[in-house]
Amino acid sequence: MSRQFIHNCIVSVIFAVAVFAFRPAAFVFAGTDSPPVVTSDACVLLDARTGQILYEKNMHQKHYPASITKIMTALLALEHGKLSDRIIMSEDAIFSIEYNSSHIALNPGEEITLEQALNAMAVASANDAANGIAEYLAGDLDSFGRMMTKKAAALGAKQSNFVNAHGLPDNNHYSTAHDMALIMMHAIKHSDFRLIFSKRRYEMQPTNCQPEVRYLNNTNPLLNGNFASEGIIASKNGWTKDAQYTLATAAHKDGRELIVVALHNRDQEEICADTLRLLQYGFTAFREVSVNSKPDTAQLASFTELDPEAITIQGPDTYTFLLHHSLGEGDLKMSLSFSGTQPYRPAGLEVAVSLPDNPFMYQQIGKVHYTLADKPLPEEGTPAVWPRNLLRLLLGLAAFVALCRLRVYLRRRRRRSRVLRRRVYRYRGY
Repeated sequence: MSRQFIHNCIVSVIFAVAVFAFRPAAFVFAGTDSPPVVTSDACVLLDARTGQILYEKNMHQKHYPASITKIMTALLALEHGKLSDRIIMSEDAIFSIEYNSSHIALNPGEEITLEQALNAMAVASANDAANGIAEYLAGDLDSFGRMMTKKAAALGAKQSNFVNAHGLPDNNHYSTAHDMALIMMHAIKHSDFRLIFSKRRYEMQPTNCQPEVRYLNNTNPLLNGNFASEGIIASKNGWTKDAQYTLATAAHKDGRELIVVALHNRDQEEICADTLRLLQYGFTAFREVSVNSKPDTAQLASFTELDPEAITIQGPDTYTFLLHHSLGEGDLKMSLSFSGTQPYRPAGLEVAVSLPDNPFMYQQIGKVHYTLADKPLPEEGTPAVWPRNLLRLLLGLAAFVALCRLRVYLRRRRRRSRVLRRRVYRYRGY
């Protein structure tokens, strides 16, 4: 073995050790408090309890949602139907979808329960089952699209427009990461949604048209075991050529519930990795804080629209939210604004809590709403302030009048006494 060969081996080992020891920090994200690098074109990390946005990337950018549309379909089904309701599949519900799209081969006239339809839609992403739900709830497919858009707007998801129940491509069918996160936030309030949208597989029992059990398996990598993921509450994935991969996921850990929505990623593994990195970031890099948010009269004194002595502020004393470990309460900024009007003053007060521009979290933390009300009249049986003051004034006047009359009376008595003495003097001859 030549001396040159040994030298080369030693150099190679040293180089390998150096590369391993000084590899980039991106590979050891778990030990840092910095936001992860995400590859999806749009995403958002949201606190499911309050709706607070912790991290975002192009969250208001419009994209095709693909099959995560079915989250809204399920939400409407759980709000307006019962799991035991029976759905009869129509030809339009079955044959209006693309033949090569995901379905469970339902037949015209096949009768299934709403529970079966929801499980088929969640686990197998069945577009035919989604259409069956749409027709059952709204009468026809187009009406259900309008129903979805109206519900989204009511939830605050005002940048979305839905035209179908399944998410297959349409130029007028779009949403945003933030809107889909809001929809997911309301959907997971239903325990049945959590149960159905977290299943790895589902066995659909025979129906009037299908004598065999349908065995359905979930293609969502976060639910089928392809990715190590714990604490998943609910998740729905999607893909079309135009939408690329989409993914909406809710998870919990140590009493905290978070939602991640990622849109338009060309790689399924990357969108799953984005989701898990963001969830880890939300669970490990933030703490819960509470601050006094209710304004006092001193803070309102500078507003000419209000008389602080004549109103009461109705609302919570404190505001609780998540704050990154690298930021403190001294970084917070609170601004006041009025909302609504009454004939002589604003009807409400809004306190916005925010942060300066920073690399750790979304700057706009949230808003606290307060109602401005006139100070209530005293309850019955409780002496009011102004009657007491009036009583004191009347008593003072009565006392003054009495003193005046007493003085007049004493003057008259002294005068009468002098007159009588003069008469006596005259009579005695003095």
